Amino acid sequence: AIIDSGLDLEHPEFEGRLVAPRDSLNLDEDPTPDQYDAHGTGCAGLAAAAINNGQGVAGLCPMCSVMPIRIMSEEGWGRFGADVDAFYWAADNGAQILSNSWGTAEPSAIPASLEDAIEYAATAPREGAGSVILFASGNEYRENYDYELSSHPLVLGVGATDDRDLKEYYSNWGEQLDLTAPAGSVTTDMLGESGYGSGDYYNRFGGTSAATPVAAGIAGLILSTNLDFTRVQVMEILLSTADTVGEQAYDEEGFNVYYGHGRVNALRA
Repeated sequence: AIIDSGLDLEHPEFEGRLVAPRDSLNLDEDPTPDQYDAHGTGCAGLAAAAINNGQGVAGLCPMCSVMPIRIMSEEGWGRFGADVDAFYWAADNGAQILSNSWGTAEPSAIPASLEDAIEYAATAPREGAGSVILFASGNEYRENYDYELSSHPLVLGVGATDDRDLKEYYSNWGEQLDLTAPAGSVTTDMLGESGYGSGDYYNRFGGTSAATPVAAGIAGLILSTNLDFTRVQVMEILLSTADTVGEQAYDEEGFNVYYGHGRVNALRA
């Protein structure tokens, strides 16, 4: 599930692989984005754009199904409770991975209703095996608090690395950061004149918004090898196979506040 600003449902990179679309703003099943808001389409491309189709880009899990869920508009606002609706929809409609490239710029506690929805999605689906939930750590170049979304104990918080395997300067850090991933820049755009530019693809995407679907795509690859893996098993594989990159030391448990347990490694995972 790509819980974001919606998805261009006509994009050929996702043909035949869209399942249970949802607009949690308007409470219908058409998560088409606003005209210029390609954020969700870009996230979906990094996670799951098609492979071997002779065009565009390839996502990390190019044969994964994509559940597009819209919770925000072009102006960045959402309906109160849209995020809660999105989590219940994803969990009840079979999403095994929930990728979230959104949050609050300023530290903010998780509302009780969203707390309940996160717990439900993490523990109830697949007869208790649960769904993997990922959240972007944020782009404010600050330390995250333990009460924020990406710090939630049932969530994988994902920071961003650059092309030198160093933390992106803007990427939030902290004691609850779990992983980092490359901030993928080349991805899908909305078709035609809509979206970020004139064209169907975009090469300047970035931020922890981009890193999170990269990690989510690898989680999809892991699950594709064994659909019986629990949420915890997938998370443990991601953490234990990450590379300890960067210039700061890791502790005896392989943790670093700037990189978490390291930068994801798809091949090792």
